Amino acid sequence: MNPALSIRLSRRECALVALFAVLGGAALLGPAVPAALLAGSPFAHAAPAASVPNLPELLGSLPMAVVGLWGLRWLRWLDRAHEEAQDRAPVPQAVALPPIDPLDCAWMFFAGLVLAAAGSVFYHLQPDGMRLAADRAAVSVAL
Repeated sequence: MNPALSIRLSRRECALVALFAVLGGAALLGPAVPAALLAGSPFAHAAPAASVPNLPELLGSLPMAVVGLWGLRWLRWLDRAHEEAQDRAPVPQAVALPPIDPLDCAWMFFAGLVLAAAGSVFYHLQPDGMRLAADRAAVSVAL
């Protein structure tokens, strides 16, 4: 056997592979979802509020957008403060810029919240299957 092709998995990795295998088997062997249940918009209210359809869902996106924009603004302030501190007391280049910014995940999360809010508004303005897919794609950025 070629040693370059052999892979040693840790116990956690083996458990994760086993979990995926069980879930995949359950998905393949489980009952099919009737197509009638997939039609329509299960995540949207049918009755309009104040002559605006899906108003509760549209307003529910507002907190996500506010928190996302607040987080992006806070991270921008943090970056500017860091740049100003470096300008006042320069440090060697190797120390000044780490190879990976530890706040990149925070930037992605807050941007994902803004995208999730926009995707939710996009879906709830006119709910259908394609817009639901766009909404879920936007949510996946934050997740």
